[in-house]
Amino acid sequence: MALSSEDIDLIKKLRWQLNKTQRQDELLLRYYLGRQRIEQLGMAIPPEMRRFLVIANWIRSYIDTINDRQQVRSLILPGEETADPMLRAIWDAKQHDVAASRCSTGTG
Repeated sequence: MALSSEDIDLIKKLRWQLNKTQRQDELLLRYYLGRQRIEQLGMAIPPEMRRFLVIANWIRSYIDTINDRQQVRSLILPGEETADPMLRAIWDAKQHDVAASRCSTGTG
């Protein structure tokens, strides 16, 4: 079965969007992984001190901390004292933990 012209146009559009953001995405991933040196911090560093430059992996610390703090441990109905297993089952079935993670990392 051949693709329709609308499908082909959609694929071209999505490929263009992917290519457009790929360089920025790779740069941000290198920052997250601690593989990208920050070239300019707004201060002058004498040439003899440049060998002491280090890669500070602040991005990963920031993102991972936010993500860790958004982990839902239990869901409690108003006026109740204990977690509701039905609410948790719905949460898990709808994969809301994945959506919450996307919000914290800016990928959603």
